[in-house]
Amino acid sequence: MNLQFKNTISYKTFHLYLTALFLFFLPLKLGTMTGVPEIPLSWTSPFSAIFENCPPVFFPICSAILFISSLIAAGNKKLFQFNTQSTIALLWLFLALSSLLGFINASTLDFPVIYSLHFWGLAIFAFAILLTLNSTENSGKILLRAIVAGNSIILFSSLHQILFGFKNSLDFVKERELYMGTKVSYDLWLRITQTRVFSPFALCNSLAANIILTLPIITIASFFDKHCARINIFLSLLSLFFIFFDKFGKIGLFISVIIFSASSALIITSFFDEYWKIIARFFSITFSIFAIYILQQTYSRGAVISLAITSLAIPFFLKIPKKIKFSYILLLIISFSAFFIIVNQNRSLLEKSSLHARLDYWLRASEIFFSNPLTGTGWGDFFHDYTKIKKFPGTEAPHTPHNIIMNFSSQCGIIALMAIVILLSFTIYQAFNSANHPSEDEFCPYANIAIFYGITAYFLHSLTDINFQVPATIASTIALSIIVTKKVKLQFIPDKVLKFANFALLPFALLLLFFSIQRAKFEREFDKLHRICNPIVENNENLPKNSIENLKKIIEKTTILAPYSPYPWATAGVYTQNQGLWDLSEIFFENALKNSPERASFYYRLAISQLKQGKFTYAAKNLKKAHELFPNNEEYSKTYEKFKKFMEDKK
Repeated sequence: MNLQFKNTISYKTFHLYLTALFLFFLPLKLGTMTGVPEIPLSWTSPFSAIFENCPPVFFPICSAILFISSLIAAGNKKLFQFNTQSTIALLWLFLALSSLLGFINASTLDFPVIYSLHFWGLAIFAFAILLTLNSTENSGKILLRAIVAGNSIILFSSLHQILFGFKNSLDFVKERELYMGTKVSYDLWLRITQTRVFSPFALCNSLAANIILTLPIITIASFFDKHCARINIFLSLLSLFFIFFDKFGKIGLFISVIIFSASSALIITSFFDEYWKIIARFFSITFSIFAIYILQQTYSRGAVISLAITSLAIPFFLKIPKKIKFSYILLLIISFSAFFIIVNQNRSLLEKSSLHARLDYWLRASEIFFSNPLTGTGWGDFFHDYTKIKKFPGTEAPHTPHNIIMNFSSQCGIIALMAIVILLSFTIYQAFNSANHPSEDEFCPYANIAIFYGITAYFLHSLTDINFQVPATIASTIALSIIVTKKVKLQFIPDKVLKFANFALLPFALLLLFFSIQRAKFEREFDKLHRICNPIVENNENLPKNSIENLKKIIEKTTILAPYSPYPWATAGVYTQNQGLWDLSEIFFENALKNSPERASFYYRLAISQLKQGKFTYAAKNLKKAHELFPNNEEYSKTYEKFKKFMEDKK
């Protein structure tokens, strides 16, 4: 059927497959982490992003486009109904609204801007999925198959990283996170050089969260659904084809041809009813074991423990059907096996550098919440508040408390706390209801049990990590939770009000699109600035010539696009310090502090520039401020004490 935009039915089909395509590429392209404005994008043109991991700001842009497309597909029909399914989308909207409270007390506006774009992107995405499901029959099956296929490829991408080294990731970390010019600590160097698999996500814990979310549905889908079994077998073996072809030259070509031939034979054989079940079940079991192996290679204790706890708890709440009891027992055994392997491979449960640190995050987050329970201290200010009151030794200071509930409560206050608790509780409850009432006309038998399994494990893991900051995992969770929820009509809102509900969010989607594009433009210019200032890439012939004039021009562009951001100023300040231009670096850090007056490192850097110029009075004031904002930082404390002694001796 030819695609004609005037033909509602044909456009519905187009939109459905557009959404499915987005869900397929979601874990492959958007495994980056939002909420880190200090680090710019890694692309200089929109086209280069096609071949790289997309920056997180791309997610709200895509969400807005998908929502607009879903409205076109819906036409004039009243597709929005107030039921249990739409309630999930409304709760995401409530969370997005409550996230705006993070603007009130924020000391650095970068954080509330990017967090608001992220959470509004999630809310708009939820409504896009909702309208897509309501506008097209059997759309849930297609969307689930897209999720299964995309997340299956992730595992083979991880295998490639395990087999052939981590050099690229080490170079990436050096370029992206260590550009500020400070000496790398021993603990940080150990972290970036350890072989914990993360591909294609930014963090190994994010990959682990994605695995525990999607592994149950991948296992069940491959077991029962013909199309999923064929797609997964083909994609898996095709991935192996490219791995061997890429690495081993002529031998790899020979091996690849054998693998590709075998995959073709399996696909053809699977079309015969007497064979496909055997092939599918063998693949499902093998794939589950392989997925747990990748999970174990992330060394994420939180993810494995969450999966294990969920596996133990499910029999107390759900009656496991005989047909999937074997799969369940297999997942239970191998998840606990992975857990014990991690415990015995340099990742003990009582490892001080991780577990104790997070306990300190949570305790300090509770203190911060009770100090300002109504509106919180503002997005991004957990970092600044934590450095003042932390008890755990060392200089590490996270942007968030690694707990989704405390993240909202400490930075946005009690309303946001209520929003996230209600959202999590309602989503799990509805998934539980669906799991207890499987129906034969769904995607595949027991898919709802698998989705409940994955969502529960994922939310449990979110209490110990930053899952909600990764677009790939949280967007997949939204899609799965809406798909699995049964439509039960509610009567709280009259139908007359719902008549125009389809288009009620259109202005918000357009605003989201506009502000997200503006943010992307800023981050693109920031990346250009970073490339000039970063000594790791400064010899690249394709980059602009390093000059102060160039520096000032790009800073001017960034200040027009995001006048609230301190980080271009700080990046230029570090670069000019390294060049010995102390007077210029002083100006840059003074401008950075205007936009971020609680950043201890900015005061310290400013003081260093002033010391080099003999401005001891100003330097003393800024060194004292840096020490007060981060008293646990030994470098700041020692420098401050040495300078105090110097001034006393001088007197």
